[in-house]
Amino acid sequence: MSDLSPLRSGEPTRFGDYRVLGRIGQGGQGTVYLAESPAGDRVAIKALHAHHAMDQNAERRFLREVATARRVATFSTARVIEVGTADHQPYIVSEYVQGASLEQRVRERGPLTGDELVRLALGTAGALAAIHQAGVVHRDFKPSNVLLGPDGPRVIDFGIARALDSLTATGSGVAGTPTYMAPEQIAGEQVGPPADVFGWAVTMVFAATGRRAFGGTSVPAVLHAVLTAEPDLSEVPESLRSLLGRCLVKNPQARPTAAEIMLQLVGHGAARPPGPATSEPAPAPSSAASAASAASAPASAALPVPVHGTVPRAAAAVTAAGTTGSAPRTGRFRRVVSRATVPLLSVLLALAVTAGIWLWNSSGKHPSTSAGSLTTPSGRSTSSPAVVNKLDKVGVALDIGGRGDLWFNDSAARGLERAKKELGAGEIKELAASAGETEEQKAQRLRALARGGHNPIVAIGYPYTMAVKSVAAEFPSTTFAIVDSGEKAGDNVSNLVFAEPEGGFLAGAAAALASERGRVGFIGAVKDGGPIERAAAGFAAGARSIKPDIEVDVKYVTRAPDFSGFDDPAKGKLVATGMFGEGADVVFQAAGGSNLGVMQAAKAADGHVIGAEGDEARTADDTLRGVVLTSIIKRVDTVVFDYLKDFSTGSAKPGLTVYGVKAHAFAYTTTGNQIDDIKTRLDEVQQRIADGRITVPSS
Repeated sequence: MSDLSPLRSGEPTRFGDYRVLGRIGQGGQGTVYLAESPAGDRVAIKALHAHHAMDQNAERRFLREVATARRVATFSTARVIEVGTADHQPYIVSEYVQGASLEQRVRERGPLTGDELVRLALGTAGALAAIHQAGVVHRDFKPSNVLLGPDGPRVIDFGIARALDSLTATGSGVAGTPTYMAPEQIAGEQVGPPADVFGWAVTMVFAATGRRAFGGTSVPAVLHAVLTAEPDLSEVPESLRSLLGRCLVKNPQARPTAAEIMLQLVGHGAARPPGPATSEPAPAPSSAASAASAASAPASAALPVPVHGTVPRAAAAVTAAGTTGSAPRTGRFRRVVSRATVPLLSVLLALAVTAGIWLWNSSGKHPSTSAGSLTTPSGRSTSSPAVVNKLDKVGVALDIGGRGDLWFNDSAARGLERAKKELGAGEIKELAASAGETEEQKAQRLRALARGGHNPIVAIGYPYTMAVKSVAAEFPSTTFAIVDSGEKAGDNVSNLVFAEPEGGFLAGAAAALASERGRVGFIGAVKDGGPIERAAAGFAAGARSIKPDIEVDVKYVTRAPDFSGFDDPAKGKLVATGMFGEGADVVFQAAGGSNLGVMQAAKAADGHVIGAEGDEARTADDTLRGVVLTSIIKRVDTVVFDYLKDFSTGSAKPGLTVYGVKAHAFAYTTTGNQIDDIKTRLDEVQQRIADGRITVPSS
């Protein structure tokens, strides 16, 4: 490669198993290297700059964010292969695409014209549709992030801006390149797929003219123009001018989706004209937009979690192949009805051929829905009782970060997708929390949903407790529900909580079955008389149900009113080191962010842990995953689906509803295959709890 530079003194020669061959280039985020995998394949490795070095909490957030990008279909994107850290400095391994960037191509050879420009527009719009279908927002779409490979354009670095933003506990949300940022990005507002559409349109203006859509001699001047001025489209070909104009309107809700852009480019469907934000599409393009979205995305946007439960594997999967629906879009979700016809399929085939894209097929690239995937059993009959309340507009307030957290949000999303499929739920508008936000910001999110006519409104996670209580009183005719909070919040609020002792009982049984020393432990975040202590009681009972003489240690990182135990890895490590030193070999960790320290102590002591913060064998650092035997996860998807089903039939009640093992609200994970020898016994324990043959103590 003529453009490959030799390594400088002090530059890395390896990243994990990858051997560095040379330096491709350097940008604002980091340095890109060409490397070779153990199998001899060429890969690109982006090593982020030294100022991005992270502590271990930030490292976990970063790895979680970038892992989300691995869900994206790869026909017009550079596949993310692996993410990792070297000395707490992050790097990302992706598919190597040989070819110049769009920016380099225009600078060296001038603007694109004719079919070459249309192919670029269509291919990159398809890439955005796939990115959005996976629940990812690029947030930094620009010419240097489009590579012109031999098989067509490829979009790179999707999700990296969001991942970098996650490195700070109070992610600002203002990440991106100023020239290509949408007005809402500049204003620090919530950023979703419409911002990518704006960046795509600015990029296409550059590709077609070699100039920026918004002029200015300085960064402040450019930002001011983006916020206040109309784009300069005077030199854009007439065939693209109207479409790009719609993509560059200031109101994000009025921009077309990536799927609608694709259809417009091939001359089918009419994208929405600029106007007031609306949650419903115009009738004409709705079916086409749905099919375009399906054609340009994998069969499932859900991230499979190896999990085991008491229900047969034939139970309905959350996102079986062939499921239709629009891509998840942060902050707005439009109902799209699938009415695919033969003429429409011809349009989509022409679209794929024109762009030079191979659509995803059944050649093994779909996420598995077999034994290793998450199934969604229901504790109730699957018959269809009379509908009392239509689920036309459902509002959902997600926890920090929205989809892609590999925990509560992703699980809730699976329940929502199932509600669309099985209950006919229409518009589902999702708004996500940000780190470090105030109670008033949470309340404003709920008010926005209520004022938009959404009913019911479901808040995901205990942190919404005070906001739900406040806003529910302001909107007494709106029905609210909150997941994982048992505090009474009003006569129009349902509290959807988990039977913590049953989850603890299952963890205790697993710990006892895996223990070789006859001593196990429980480490909770804070001793405050709440659900963590109830889980501890269940853990002790579960362990002794397997081995009556087993020793059970129960400790907490802190005691109320000191709640730092939820996020103090150093204290967690200290407590766990003492527990392992006293002879415990398996510990159930229910200490939030302090779990990191517990895992470090387990590794040092050659012990093991059972997780409670999602599937911790997947979210933990590579060096610690081996200590995680299994995780006991709360099935938020089951809770959300069952609540929406009850709401639709008029049977949802205010106040407390408790979900336990019988309702399939708990499951154990099998990531890493470390509990293969005890799964049969664990299944027996689950079934006995569900059947009522085991009475789990409540305290």
